[in-house]
Amino acid sequence: MQPIAGKAAPADPRVINNALQMTARKGVVTMIRKSLMFVFLFIGIAVEALSAGCIVPEFIIEGNTRVYSTGEQVYVRAKHSDGATIEFKFEYRNITTNLFGPDKPYQADYVTKVTDLVVQDPYTRGKITENQSGHWKGYARAKCTLGQPDKMKPQPTAVTDWSAPIEFVFLDKGSDGIFASVKTDPASYTGACPKTVWTYAKIRSFYQQGTVNYSWQLSDGRTSPGGTLSFSTPGIQDTAGIGFPVGVTGSSTYKDPPHSGWIYLVVNGKTAFPMPSAAYQVNCTGIDQKTIDKLRKPNVSDNLLKKVQ
Repeated sequence: MQPIAGKAAPADPRVINNALQMTARKGVVTMIRKSLMFVFLFIGIAVEALSAGCIVPEFIIEGNTRVYSTGEQVYVRAKHSDGATIEFKFEYRNITTNLFGPDKPYQADYVTKVTDLVVQDPYTRGKITENQSGHWKGYARAKCTLGQPDKMKPQPTAVTDWSAPIEFVFLDKGSDGIFASVKTDPASYTGACPKTVWTYAKIRSFYQQGTVNYSWQLSDGRTSPGGTLSFSTPGIQDTAGIGFPVGVTGSSTYKDPPHSGWIYLVVNGKTAFPMPSAAYQVNCTGIDQKTIDKLRKPNVSDNLLKKVQ
């Protein structure tokens, strides 16, 4: 059938549908291209900003010491790039932790304020004051604006990782920076006596250099010399072990009440309490053969031997 002159042929629905699909595809492709261009542009700006100096800052404590008294003003600073904002973070743990146990973990993001912040290119500087003794770690990071500042619209930003930490310590006023923990072995014993109770100690110094003299003192009045530890850097050192016999002696019997007490560590001659110490308890249920053999001497009466047996 021939079309009538002057009139258009009716449109094929399939042709119209194909044309609409082609248009939609072109629109999607255009949108993807624009999105990719924006992503590449953003990455380019970020790389440019980072290459221009948006880097992880260095956390710095001013001065030559890392040991401070509580209440003392400590100045910290961090190097930054142009236009970057510096953020500080601190972690904390108690310094009187038992040195024989695992290290106590730091409390992340310990709340302390850096006050009097001043931007002194290329550093941001401030101070902290802390009234609580403790072992600290300090960090800094930078927040940078990517691209040129524009008051009309917000600009994307980048935040660096936290810097490597710097460790420092706040000590109570008058503290010598020496801390110790004492351990007894065995701490509790039941069996033949006498029993030798061994004692050991770990000593921590927070100062760079120095010597620590130590000796031993028991709650029953006995004392014993110790030794000297030399510290070239802050850290923890072990004392030599020493044994104290507890329980039956030549004139004691296994029927004695439990022997309990404390072994104290005297550090640098200081005997004021509280002193580093550890408890012990010895329950004698009999007398060991060596003691019996010692008592079987000609000058020991049968009555005394019967008494200790």
